[in-house]
Amino acid sequence: MGDNPPALAWRLREAMESEQFVVHYLPKFDLATGGVCGLEALLRWEDPMRGLVGPCAFMPALEDTDLIVEVGNWTLRHVLSQRLAWHIVGLRPPRVSVNVSQNQLRQPDFVSTICESLETVGVGMPGLEIELSESLLEDLNGDGEKLRAVGDRGVGIAIDDWGTGHASFERLAHLPVSEVKVDRPHIARMASDRGDRAAVSSVISAAHARNLTVVAEGVETEEQRELLREMRCDRIQGYLASKPLPAAGIARLLAREEDKQ
Repeated sequence: MGDNPPALAWRLREAMESEQFVVHYLPKFDLATGGVCGLEALLRWEDPMRGLVGPCAFMPALEDTDLIVEVGNWTLRHVLSQRLAWHIVGLRPPRVSVNVSQNQLRQPDFVSTICESLETVGVGMPGLEIELSESLLEDLNGDGEKLRAVGDRGVGIAIDDWGTGHASFERLAHLPVSEVKVDRPHIARMASDRGDRAAVSSVISAAHARNLTVVAEGVETEEQRELLREMRCDRIQGYLASKPLPAAGIARLLAREEDKQ
C-alpha cells in the first residue's frame, strides 16, 4: 500500500480505534437449488486516504501484530450483531462464517471469547461458523480440543483453501468439521487442466465419503459451474453468482430469496 510496516501498523491501530473497519459478505449458493445457503464475512478497511481497501493489502500487517486478535474479535461480535439485526427485521439469514487466524486460535481464551460473544451479541442464536485455513491443521497441537469445545456449542467449522497444503482427510477424523472449501486456483484451472479437474473431483468424492459439505471458491464461469455440478459439488462462491455485498445488499438478497418461497 506504500506505507512502511511500522507506519502501516500504526494506521491500522488508528483504523481500529476510529471504527474504519467494515464487513462485507460473500454469499454461498446451493448448486442444486440456486438458493443462498451461507455467508462468508470479509473484512474491509474504509481508509480515509484510499477508500475501501481489501484484506490482501492489510491482513498480513495485522497478522504480524497483536492487532489480529483484537480485530478478529471485533469482526466476530460485529457479524453476530448484524445477523441478529437481520433477524429483527424479519429476515432469515443463513449460517455466517468468520475467518479465524492462527494467532486467534492460539489464545487461551479463544473458546470463552466465542461463547461469550454468542451469548451477549448473538443472544445464543445458532448460525455461526468459523473458517480455518488448511495449513493450520498441520500444527494444531492442543488446539483441536478448542475446536471440539466450540463445536459442542453449535459453532460450525469449515476448512478454507483445501488443496494448498499437505493436510489429509484423516486429520479431520477427530474434529467437528462439517465443510471443506476447494482452493480457488484449482477451480480457475480445472476447465483447461485435466490434473486440476481430477484433483477437484477427488476432493469432492473423498469429502462426501466422510459426510462433509464441499464449497468451490472463486467460481467465475458457467463452464466451471457445470463441471462442478457434474462432480456433485454442494455449494459455490464467486463472482459468477455474487460479489461480496455490504449488509444492506445482503438484506435485499435475503428478501428476494424469501419472495421466491
